[in-house]
Parts: sequence; C-alpha cells; structure tokens
Amino acid sequence: MNDKHGHKVDLDRENSWYKKAQKLLLNKKIIDVKWCNWDDEDYSTTGLVFTTNNDVSFFLLKKINRKSMLIRESGRSSDYITPSFGFGCLFKCSYCYMRRHVKNGLSVATNTDDILNAITEHANSLQYPKTPNQTHNSYYTYDFSCNEDFILHAKFHDWVKIFEYFMLDDRIMGTAATKYVNDDLLTFNPNKKIRIRFSLMPQEISDKLEPGTSKIIDRIKAINEFMAAGYDVHINYSPIIVYDNSKQAYAELFDLVNKHVHDSYKEQVTRCTSIT
Repeated sequence: MNDKHGHKVDLDRENSWYKKAQKLLLNKKIIDVKWCNWDDEDYSTTGLVFTTNNDVSFFLLKKINRKSMLIRESGRSSDYITPSFGFGCLFKCSYCYMRRHVKNGLSVATNTDDILNAITEHANSLQYPKTPNQTHNSYYTYDFSCNEDFILHAKFHDWVKIFEYFMLDDRIMGTAATKYVNDDLLTFNPNKKIRIRFSLMPQEISDKLEPGTSKIIDRIKAINEFMAAGYDVHINYSPIIVYDNSKQAYAELFDLVNKHVHDSYKEQVTRCTSIT
C-alpha cells in the first residue's frame, strides 16, 4: 500500500511507528491506515488517517519552534497562562474550544527553554510577596496546559524539566487540568508545586462528550494517589451540564467523591465551572 506521495505504507503491526501510533490512539484497535506521509520515518512529522474500532480518526503530531511567548492573565483557576508547550489535543471532547482552532492533532514545542525563560521574565516583573487570592495564598499560579491536555501528552514533553522548573522557584507554581490519569507522573514528587486539576462529570454524560478519556471513577481514585505523591490536586466539576436526570447524576457523582477521597483532602480539592 502506498500513501498519496507514493511512499510505501507498511501495515505490519510490529513496525515501531505502528506501535507508537497505537499508543497515541490510547491503544484502540487499528483496523486500517488510509494514508501516511513521513520524512525518513521521522515520527514527529508523520500524518496518519486511521480507522479505529469502526471510528475514523485523523491524527497529526508536529514538533515546532513555538514563536508566541505571550503570557496571558487568567484570573480563574490560575493567575496566568503560559505560552503553549502543546497546542491541540488527542482527545475529542465535543465541548472543547480547542476543536475550533485545531480540529485534529497536536503541535509540540521543541523550544521548551524559551518558554521557561519567558515565564521567568514575567515572574520577575511581579510584586512579592503575592497578595493571596483564590488560586493560591503564596504562589503565583501558571497554567501550562491551557491549550492541550498536558497530562495526557506528557510523554511528548520534557515534563520532568518543566515540573522541576516550577518546583525550584519559590515564587510560582504550575497547574494543569486533565481528563487523563497518567500514572507515570507518580514517580515524581513536585513538593506541592504542581497542581493537577481532574475534571469530573457524571459518567453517563462523559461517555457521550469525552470519548476515550479516563473513567470518572479512575480520576476520583487517582486524587488520593497524586496527593500522596506530592502533588497539589483540585477537582474541576467542569463543565457542569444540565440535562434530564442531571440532578440525580451529580448527586451520585458527589457521593463517589465523598466515598473515595480521603477526608483530609476534601477541603482542598473542589472547584466548579458551569455550561448549560
């Protein structure tokens, strides 16, 4: 089989690029590959169209030199939003604003140091000590995952370097929202300088709006593990969606949180965002 440029596409499931693609698609069964375009089998520049479990999905991963070093104010779950380490998402949540900008795939910045230097320059301009606010009493908080699910994509980033950067600066901390339980991060202790924000909604609506994401019960159970590993953890009840039977569904969700999250953590973890 050849792609549209005449290059051979080998469907042998033992090929390294095929195995990588399968992992990137969250280990869904790959039935067919429609076309592929690469340069000397450089996976970072590979574009693929897959048929996976009877669902056609397009995937594209690019490694680029990020040009914009703009740091924006947030004022919600963080004080500021960093330049994008990644832009796009491998998940396909129907409500996500990123799908308006990048319908498929993900670009990963190769110039991580430039982004970290931009954060340092910005942090140097701030007044210390910080005036306490809803994001943190002591640290200025930077969302490094606004335009992607960084926790899902961590394997494409130098995530240890990024986490260490926030951990070692006594003025700031990093934060990221996610719908994915990434156990690889549990090997690192950020000393409460990285905040993971697990997004929760009733499983019945998550199945419809967040296909392929970690199960809600797994996200809830992960809260204790990440807190014990040294992370700061929040729950985002986000988005909150009103639908038939939603009142009962959310009551059951709150019961699950109450049942599984340790009592000592409960006051630290809750935040709500509403979409109706």
